[in-house]
Amino acid sequence: MKTLLLKVELLLLIVVLSVSLTHAQKADSLKYHRVLIMPFNPDMYLSDSEQDIISATRKSPNVYRENFRKVLSLKIAAELETIIPCISLVQDSGKQAKEDIMRFYGQSGYVYKNPVGSKAVRPDDPSKKEKKTPDLNNQHSAPTYLTTKGDTKFMDAEIGDSVETSAIAHRYDADLILSINQFEIKTNYNSCIDIANKVYRRELIIHYSLMTPSGKLLVGNYAIAFFPSNTNRDVDIMEKTFPDIAQWIKEQLRGEVLKKSN
Repeated sequence: MKTLLLKVELLLLIVVLSVSLTHAQKADSLKYHRVLIMPFNPDMYLSDSEQDIISATRKSPNVYRENFRKVLSLKIAAELETIIPCISLVQDSGKQAKEDIMRFYGQSGYVYKNPVGSKAVRPDDPSKKEKKTPDLNNQHSAPTYLTTKGDTKFMDAEIGDSVETSAIAHRYDADLILSINQFEIKTNYNSCIDIANKVYRRELIIHYSLMTPSGKLLVGNYAIAFFPSNTNRDVDIMEKTFPDIAQWIKEQLRGEVLKKSN
């Protein structure tokens, strides 16, 4: 009986050590260990659909824009959590978090740049039932898209004070910062979904930067999702677009986030 118990205990010990070793090896394989997500600056909200959204929601712009800001950040955080621990500062209602967000905005210089890292890939039109996973390394799967600037550039948040940014990241034990830089809603009047009812295709474009606490840009790009122009309630817009946006950002960041240490 004692021999059997010893064998069982030995087996349990082997299992525990095996699991611990697996977790340790996985942690050691990551170059980065936590991402801090900065929500977009309200000043960087652009939309040609405000009157429609106001009429449909009966909310003030400040209310639904803040809903967009918080829910987008949290949705992206939920997706990134599947590959790396992260924290969004909109989760923290404390005074320190609010001050840190404003400090980050205060020393960020917004400027259009050429994409850095994986090519920007626009998801399939949602009217198509079957969606295909894009090959982010295939340039042919990345058609050009006209952003507000009129070319294929993304809006970056250049860091003016790396000491300040490093201090912010250190407070949250983060070694990466994902900054959501610009939120755009644009109506494509050349793409009519329903001619009789004058329903056009709208596009949500999210510009973002993945950087180190010192401000070194690792990945910078934009993600796009589609919705019809007769969808104007903030909740409906979020449900139709945010899941795709969050997933695409995760896939574009995956290679850098999971990069192995040298």
